[in-house]
Amino acid sequence: MPDAPDVPPAADAPAPGPRDPAAAAAATPPEALQSRSTVCLTCGYALFGLDARANCPECGTPVARSLFGPYLRYASPDYIRTLHTGLILIEAALVLFVVFTLSPALLALLNAATGRSIPGPSELVAALAGASRSAIGLAGWYLFTQPDPGLGTRDIATRPRRIVRACVIVQAVAAVIVLLETLVGPGTLASGNKAFDIALQALPGVATLIAFAAWAVQFFAAMTLLRLLGYRAENPGLVERARQYQWLVPGVFILGSCVLVGPLIAFVMYFIIIEHARRAVADARAAAATLTAR
Repeated sequence: MPDAPDVPPAADAPAPGPRDPAAAAAATPPEALQSRSTVCLTCGYALFGLDARANCPECGTPVARSLFGPYLRYASPDYIRTLHTGLILIEAALVLFVVFTLSPALLALLNAATGRSIPGPSELVAALAGASRSAIGLAGWYLFTQPDPGLGTRDIATRPRRIVRACVIVQAVAAVIVLLETLVGPGTLASGNKAFDIALQALPGVATLIAFAAWAVQFFAAMTLLRLLGYRAENPGLVERARQYQWLVPGVFILGSCVLVGPLIAFVMYFIIIEHARRAVADARAAAATLTAR
């Protein structure tokens, strides 16, 4: 028996009901808006007691647009655009990560093939590049984990969203620590206290290890978010891929590390599911624009 959806239809949503807001308003009985959990999809205003044919008194959005439950096509266009922008920035950060990670190896291969000695980037440039990538990723995940004002108390993605945000912040702080250590230079802040100096020298390495652990935790929370997004976007493929990748990607990463290509394959799989999510959000954005134009 297949698993039940993680995003149940809202209590106030017509089930099954017409997908056109005007038709929904005409078909919704007065008592359908007596639940205090029904909120405006655009601003989160409580719609308790309002007529289904009315507009939200806070932002003017037709009440009927908020009667379809959690499905993404009926969410606020601004919210969908925020999700889409966040996913684009996440993809950009992933591409930069690959470029910065593989560039030393590619440069070494180029030097070996041409017999030249092209210098690689300095430690400062590498640290600045890593901090920039982290900043882009932080912005992307911040936008992607924005709460939907139209869900209100029905939002079941609050916990994984908070976990992702906390982990991304930890990674950003670690990148700043590494950057500061590179800017200041090793040993510059020596105090004369041997224990303190050893701890200070070990700080960038410890920060890097903590950042990796935070990325691992973030990955599992992100797969949960993507699975929930798949339900909201009415995209079974995204749901199934997120369910499979939650354990498949770590397995490929760990087992494939023995032959060196595992991390690269796992990274490509990670990028693929982010792109799958971006396309699902883009489809929902187009559907929302069609509904708004009616």
